[in-house]
Amino acid sequence: MRDTRCSVDLEESIAFYENTIINDQKYISELERDQSNGVQRFPRSNIDIIIDTYADDFEREMYIIKAKYSLGQDVSRLISNFNKAVYFAQYAADWIMDYFYTLWLVSIAILLEADNDTVKAISAIVKKIHLKDYVIDFLLSSCNKDWICSSKTFYRNKPYQSLGEVIRVSQSDKIYASKLLEDYINVEWIKGHFDCGWKNAHKGEGFNGLWSFEGAAVSKILNLDDSMLKSHVNYPYDLAHYKHEKEYTPIFFLIDNPLNKKIREKFDLMRFINNIEKDFERISAEAFYEKYKQVLKGRWGDIDSYIRDEEKQEKIGTVILSYLAENNKIIQMDWKIRWEEGYLIWFVNECLEKEYKMKPIDDLDTIDSDGNDEFNDSVYIKYLSTELKNRGIRLVNFLADNDQYYIGICQQNAQQCSHLFTVKIELY
Repeated sequence: MRDTRCSVDLEESIAFYENTIINDQKYISELERDQSNGVQRFPRSNIDIIIDTYADDFEREMYIIKAKYSLGQDVSRLISNFNKAVYFAQYAADWIMDYFYTLWLVSIAILLEADNDTVKAISAIVKKIHLKDYVIDFLLSSCNKDWICSSKTFYRNKPYQSLGEVIRVSQSDKIYASKLLEDYINVEWIKGHFDCGWKNAHKGEGFNGLWSFEGAAVSKILNLDDSMLKSHVNYPYDLAHYKHEKEYTPIFFLIDNPLNKKIREKFDLMRFINNIEKDFERISAEAFYEKYKQVLKGRWGDIDSYIRDEEKQEKIGTVILSYLAENNKIIQMDWKIRWEEGYLIWFVNECLEKEYKMKPIDDLDTIDSDGNDEFNDSVYIKYLSTELKNRGIRLVNFLADNDQYYIGICQQNAQQCSHLFTVKIELY
């Protein structure tokens, strides 16, 4: 077993999912016959059900791939599941392919040394969903000579900006690049996905492993020394060293500063919020989309889809929050996460050091939250808020209409506002 934190019960899950996929594909065949014969047996359209089923089976194949690898099965046994995952993804790309699934699919293709037809199929999927990301561009350009690198920024800055540094440094110093890869896996990878709940994922039922497929793929392309990561619980070393029959040619291209320069030079959270709300009311929809394209394109891929959406005003608040969270200007939290797990203090200290050039706050592990996770009543939050006020800084709480909320910090004398479109804002 490559990840001893996994349960042997994964074998049962694998068998169940594989059997489900077989039955699903028979079901799809029946629906396709119905569609050809003009038969509609369900309220939902046949096409929607077919695509939805492909999407479900794609997720099942990706689960199986991770589970089989974590259990220690031979790498060659992943190939069939991977090929089926690619096949399913082609039918359900618009429904299921988010950033992580796309990154994993491209990375695993490199690690398994997929054939050219498979690589082209994956490239077509990435084009179809209009996903722009430096790491994905680098990976695809290394295995597909026809792939045009068009992105100089990161879809998600943390932790992938650090992986971009590995790529950049490797051009002149592979020894140092190997050290940066080690730091990426040991330090940056889990921490950079704090909002995904990966830190404690191994404690959950059905855990099937957490693997940095993209880190291993970059290492394989650049031929880095990854021997120090051989037994790392998040580094798929055996995958990185599978076959080595195919030669990859890295294409290096310049990386832009990952943040919008206007925000990067001097970022004021409350001013940004006020300005974007004023611009929404003041300027045309076309001008607004063009001005805030970097913020909006994750939800509305082009200006036409933005203009057509009659509910954009209700959605735009959470879209902005997601953008700010991805760029580490606020932190996305879940009501299930307890304060003392360290996510919030880590984020606050990052902001204090990088944005305000202040010393970090001492570790708050000794603070007892009295088992109270409510934001307003937590002793932990009150203590942190007091510490920040002493430095002229305030906590900002964004209450989205779902099971998550977002926290940022701003200067005490910052321009105040009580809402971000439909999202309520509280200052502490």
